[in-house]
Amino acid sequence: MRKLQTDAGVIYCRDVVNGVAVDPLNPPGWCDPIRRPADEIALWRNRPYIVTDGDLFIVMCLYQASDEPRWCGQAGSVPDALKIARFI
Repeated sequence: MRKLQTDAGVIYCRDVVNGVAVDPLNPPGWCDPIRRPADEIALWRNRPYIVTDGDLFIVMCLYQASDEPRWCGQAGSVPDALKIARFI
């Protein structure tokens, strides 16, 4: 387990590549945006992360305090997923 230190706290994940969490332990899930905790918003808002699904690397991001993280793209490798994450 690796740690990604941010200004808002620590994200625990399988790996950290160029400041992006890969397979975070507790990524943001679906939540009514009015009830989403402020610390979760601060930690995850506009911070892309990568979730692996077999041979796919899926880039997700919580935009503002939305109700759920959004799919931003997918790739066949971590370097290609990082290219997607760079534009978020």
